[in-house]
Amino acid sequence: MEMAEGIVLHTDFLNTLSAAGDLAGGAQCLFLLLFLLSRPAGRSPANMMIAAATLVLELCLIDDFLGAERFYPSSAPGFEYIGNVFPCLIGPLVYLHVEAQVAPGEWRLTRRHWRHGICFAVLASFLLLALAFPFPHELSSANMTSAALPRLLFAVASTLGAYLITAAQGGLYLYWAVRLTRQGRAEDRIRLSWVRLLLRVLSGLWLLYVLDDGIQLIVGRLPLMNAAFAIGYVLILYGMAWISLHHGWFFQRTPEMMVTDIVAPLRKYRKSAQTAEDAERIIVKIEAVFARNRLFRDSSLSLASLAQSIGARPNAVSQAINQYLGLSYFDFVNRYRVEEAKKLLSAADKDTDGLLDIAFSVGFNSKSTFNAAFKKHSGLTPSDFRKKVRGAVPGEDRPSL
Repeated sequence: MEMAEGIVLHTDFLNTLSAAGDLAGGAQCLFLLLFLLSRPAGRSPANMMIAAATLVLELCLIDDFLGAERFYPSSAPGFEYIGNVFPCLIGPLVYLHVEAQVAPGEWRLTRRHWRHGICFAVLASFLLLALAFPFPHELSSANMTSAALPRLLFAVASTLGAYLITAAQGGLYLYWAVRLTRQGRAEDRIRLSWVRLLLRVLSGLWLLYVLDDGIQLIVGRLPLMNAAFAIGYVLILYGMAWISLHHGWFFQRTPEMMVTDIVAPLRKYRKSAQTAEDAERIIVKIEAVFARNRLFRDSSLSLASLAQSIGARPNAVSQAINQYLGLSYFDFVNRYRVEEAKKLLSAADKDTDGLLDIAFSVGFNSKSTFNAAFKKHSGLTPSDFRKKVRGAVPGEDRPSL
């Protein structure tokens, strides 16, 4: 008796977890949809396609939640099969999104694109038949009478057919979409790299759908599997949200804007008459000031104050560092700070000094900035570098600074 109650509680918990996953996934889809449509500048045809795919995915998750929680009316069992129709739209919509991204000119949805909805039309016709001639509420509970047999067979055929069509079609469209990204123009490759990342995430989502529905068709709804897949859907959707938030500016940029970003550093110094010899003289002056006064240890050191200390214009100093050293101003200064920190970390009389004290003494204003810069310029964290130096065998040379 206690074991039976434990199994029931365990099953209820998994069902609740699965339902929560469906709701969380639906909420995440809604967030993505609002994110895509929130800015007028981002409402391009390509964005509309991916927004439509997101909306369809949300409808699928809502349908899954309603079906699992038995919210569909038992008097109209055909509603159980609504979820068989929506998934076949996702593949074509994603493909059209990529097609719009790689189009050489202005892309519009035309009459020829409607052929991508053939599978949806076929499955929608099956749904209409299901509503007109109700199928069993659940195939596993169907009464095998001679009168119900034709409808049962049609229900099995339509459900299995919908699954096979959607699974095969989704895989093909994702494959075609990936191929399309390889046909893009050179100036679009940066933007299409993000599209390929999105396609990988969607491929994971499609694979989860194939496994989830396939297992349900073969063995029925298993609480543990449903909960696992629901969590998987949520994780992938949150991954899509992360991609959109961190790369969302790609949604709003044209190829011309991308090219502008690439050539902007060149245009910045286009009118400058500074030569390589001029830049070398500036760098030599900076190195002399850093060696003599150790200005880099001043955490408030700015480009303007550094330029003033050597009697040069800030723009000339910036150009010398950017174009002739290949570094940003902050990377240039932080490189000196890291080298100074290495000396302090290697010094025997500084073994008791804390890392934060050393960070402040060389010009960093926070430990996180110190750690990031040190790792960038040395390949080690400050603590790992100190351990490496302390672990050196006596008599051996310490790491070169």
